[in-house]
Amino acid sequence: MSGRSVLSAGHSNHEQAEFLALLRRHSVTLVADVRSAPYSHHAPQFNREMLAAAVERAGMEYVYLGRELGGKPEPPVPLERIAKSPEFIRGVERLAGLAAERQVAIICGEENPARCHRRLLIAPVLGRLGVEMRHVRADGRVQSDDEVEREASGGQTSLEFGE
Repeated sequence: MSGRSVLSAGHSNHEQAEFLALLRRHSVTLVADVRSAPYSHHAPQFNREMLAAAVERAGMEYVYLGRELGGKPEPPVPLERIAKSPEFIRGVERLAGLAAERQVAIICGEENPARCHRRLLIAPVLGRLGVEMRHVRADGRVQSDDEVEREASGGQTSLEFGE
């Protein structure tokens, strides 16, 4: 790895101010929203426009990348197909470029990265570009992909064939 990294965080059940404080605690300067649909009746404080304004008031930049990097496109398609699309590849390359200049956090709603497209879709492609993804958990811990995998598998190590 080149030393570049992108943080990943899910707003989950956080209050907006608490979530932004969590990002600031990890020196985030740019928040990249990767939600396909950046609106929620359950958590309206995280609707795109409200979140963008709050991020900027908190002294960070906001960029919406859900069109390029969202995990739930319309119509639905398998993650493998998304990962090969030119729009997705351009989005990941843009994200890698931003990570060379700033501390970027990609965000969506899911707290657990083991169940989120941030890790399942975006992280592997970033890794091939030499950018590590680290996951900020709700309690403030930061986990590597390997740690998330071990936790999700109950401590079992997965074997990947063909590498």
